[in-house]
Amino acid sequence: IKSMLQDHNVLVHCQMGMSRSSSLVIAFLMKEYGMDYHNARIYAKNKRKIVQPNEGFERDLLKCEDYLKKHHPN
Repeated sequence: IKSMLQDHNVLVHCQMGMSRSSSLVIAFLMKEYGMDYHNARIYAKNKRKIVQPNEGFERDLLKCEDYLKKHHPN
């Protein structure tokens, strides 16, 4: 995603576009732009209204947030 964004728009999709692909985009925002889960989710939802990670992905994203805070502080 990162390398393609330099010169192009990037489409990330899954069957419904609500949970799986949005979770990937949220994780990308968290890692590359230092956003916390809450702000990354709001940003993604503002771009695509149906963004809604399922409970399992949300748990994983919150774990990812903790990991990033410990290992990649801004």
